[in-house]
Amino acid sequence: MQTLENSVLERLERDILNGSLPSGSPVTEIGISERYGVSRTPAREALILLEREGLIARGDGRGGLTVAGLSDADIDDIYRIRMRIEGLASRYMAERGSAEEKEELAEAVALQEFYAARADAMKLRELDTRFHEVVYRASGSRVLIGTLSGFHKQIYLCRERAFLSPERTAVSVGEHKEILGAILAGDGDAAERLTAAHVRNAYEFLIRKRETK
Repeated sequence: MQTLENSVLERLERDILNGSLPSGSPVTEIGISERYGVSRTPAREALILLEREGLIARGDGRGGLTVAGLSDADIDDIYRIRMRIEGLASRYMAERGSAEEKEELAEAVALQEFYAARADAMKLRELDTRFHEVVYRASGSRVLIGTLSGFHKQIYLCRERAFLSPERTAVSVGEHKEILGAILAGDGDAAERLTAAHVRNAYEFLIRKRETK
């Protein structure tokens, strides 16, 4: 059964991740309780948990809380880590993944192609997250899954930035299809290499966007 605290946490977290509460926005118990129509106690608990996750930070010397967002240095670190860990996850899935897991991944890619043809950015964002989550889970490595889950919300924020561009979205779906082919063939070397290249390409895309601002 979902508690009120969890409900507020999920709604606040979603608003931060989708940009409804952008980086730098002040957040207070009173503001959250009014925004979601709850008392200050669940609002306080949600803020405590999100501060632990790094989505909310102490913004000034007086202890005020703000939406943390991600710095350029954070993004650089996240993508460098992803290049190595997600490549390994794909290798493990190619070598260890079950037929059911591989079928689930193939379905996610097929749906991505379907919605890419219709330029449905919202569904593509959902399916991109699903693609990577299937790979993590199918890797069968508790250590790897634990490492990725430790900063999966920051990864989500990075992906959100990439999916603001239809150009990158179309390329990403094609890269997923190539990764899927390697995984279905049981080719761990190719799956790892293609996944690392996929993450690197997304990183370079964000670098180009950053430089043109």
